[in-house]
Amino acid sequence: MGHDNRIMSPLLDEHMKLLRLLQVSSSSKALGSPLPEAILGQFMAAVSADDLDTLKSLLDEYFPERTKRFPGDYIVSELLPIVSHAARHGQVAILNELFTYEFDFKKFAEDDALDAGAKDTLLFFLKQGWDINEIRKNKITFLASALSPQQPNKPDRDMVLWLIQHGADLNARPPHIDDTAMSRAVMTAPPDFICELLDKYGGDVHRGQLLQNALFRRPGDDVVEVMDLLVNRGAPLNMTKYAGDAGSLHRYKTSDLGTPLHMAAVMGNAEAVRYLLSQGADASICSTKGRTALQWAENARRDDVVPILRSPDQYRL
Repeated sequence: MGHDNRIMSPLLDEHMKLLRLLQVSSSSKALGSPLPEAILGQFMAAVSADDLDTLKSLLDEYFPERTKRFPGDYIVSELLPIVSHAARHGQVAILNELFTYEFDFKKFAEDDALDAGAKDTLLFFLKQGWDINEIRKNKITFLASALSPQQPNKPDRDMVLWLIQHGADLNARPPHIDDTAMSRAVMTAPPDFICELLDKYGGDVHRGQLLQNALFRRPGDDVVEVMDLLVNRGAPLNMTKYAGDAGSLHRYKTSDLGTPLHMAAVMGNAEAVRYLLSQGADASICSTKGRTALQWAENARRDDVVPILRSPDQYRL
């Protein structure tokens, strides 16, 4: 079996391509040689058969120095296809064996397990002390990743709820930006699932800039319905983005930040603009650089929105 394991893991190709780039760079030559296809095939046969004894023998032969950064003649990260298979199939004994190496396979294994919905693997990590709410290298939590699928509007509900039931926090966020798992949910999840997350599992409408993020749903994808369920639960209607959040404001100190009405206006979403005005959005509020939602719309040449914002009172209830 070769390095091409797309059927096994959609995440593996990216890692293996990066590995190949590193191998041709002068800085990586001391790491070891690429693992020959024939040897990798032996490893894959062992892990596919869930044959731990054979895997141990292969590791002892080709990667014997387990406590060292460079455990053998070959680059230890060449074992990523083995890690991928084990993570995706809940082969925790094999993962436990691979994790004895200095190389950090765990982050890759976590992502692959999430992608495959491999709960046995994730439960194994939890039992080993994994912090399910850690901020990951992509600057979001594991649960936020689960709510950020490649195909919008189709998060894996079962996996999301499993993560929550095992301690994942819908409101956890990195210190530098107000971005939570709920921020992702309002962009992708069906309205009924968003309600469930808010009402049953503690999603907080006062964190994560939810109204702003709901506007990033695909056009026609229940944008106003989602905004309405957020407003009815107390989401701040007239607050400029990141107001009161020092970390976020510092990160975006050069940006012009507005209210949800500003965002709907600049996006040209006339339906959302009318809805926000009907709920009490204040069109006179200025962004952090002193511009109204009307000025944002005029500057963006949003011709469908400009007339609405020039006569906002007619849309109020």
